[in-house]
This record gives sequence, structure tokens and C-alpha cells, in this order.
Amino acid sequence: MPTDFHINQDEGLITISGSEPIDAVDAISTFQLLLEHPEFSPSLPQLIDLRGLASGALAAHDYSTLERFLLSTYKPRLAASIAVLVDDKLDSFSTAAIFHLTCQLPQTELFDHFDVAIRWLIRREFVIRSEQ
Repeated sequence: MPTDFHINQDEGLITISGSEPIDAVDAISTFQLLLEHPEFSPSLPQLIDLRGLASGALAAHDYSTLERFLLSTYKPRLAASIAVLVDDKLDSFSTAAIFHLTCQLPQTELFDHFDVAIRWLIRREFVIRSEQ
């Protein structure tokens, strides 16, 4: 399966991965399964790891379908930060489209280095929350 997720309650992190060519149906199905999972918590930070996503993985119409789902169904169910991770092998259209999607989700940032993405999540979700 080109998309999957893992909920790690012990580490307090949801990891969603996507690789190879995927379409909006694959992506939406994974996000929907996550939302319906009994261990899903809106307060768990998420790492969406798209390293290895094939260039041209999603067609333009797939991005608009995915965007509608993310804004209408996924976004209202989130309360934590999301780090989206891509690599430099992704084509510029896909990178721009993913950046556009991340800009529309609250507390979401796009990264191209794993370590930086994890540090950002830790700082936002664990350090900042403990100071509040």
C-alpha cells in the first residue's frame, strides 16, 4: 500500500507515510482510517513522511480532491502540529502542491530534513505546551 499510518501512544506521535505513485483515493482512505481508529487523538502531533513519493505522484485533479477532504473533514478534527516531510527527488509541481496544502492546515510546516521536522514537532508540542 502506498500510504499507511502508525499511532504510537508511548511516544505521542502519529506517523503517516506515503510513497510511490498514489492517488487521492489512497490518501483520503488512509486519513479517513486514521480518523476512525480507536487510538486516534486530535492532540497527538503528526509526522507526514512523503520521502520516496514518486514525482508526478498525484495529478492536479487529485490535489484538488485531496484539498477538499483535508479542509472539510481532516482539518476540523486536528488540535496538534503536523510536520510534512518531502525529499529533493520530488518534482516542483508536487512540492508546490504539497506546500499549498500544508499552508491551509493550522500548525503545519513543510520540511526537507527529518531531524529539523522532528525538532520542530518536539519544540511545538512538548516544550511550548509544558511552558503554558
